[in-house]
Amino acid sequence: MDSQEISLFRSGLRRMKMESRRLYAAELCNAYFKGSARKMERVLGSCRHMTTLGMHELRTGITCVSMCTTRGRKKKKI
Repeated sequence: MDSQEISLFRSGLRRMKMESRRLYAAELCNAYFKGSARKMERVLGSCRHMTTLGMHELRTGITCVSMCTTRGRKKKKI
């Protein structure tokens, strides 16, 4: 894999958000890294846990829903 392909994959991962990013990472991992999330992490610098979760989602067909809105400071009730 040459540096142009690596930079293209990195920019693709950087532009996507949440479920689509995990799915893209899983497809890249299966196609170019023989399903090894560790190897993909080493070459592309992506998060191994995100890739593994995407591979599980791709395999099972069940998408994990993030609860980002429930985190952080709660609104104050008056």
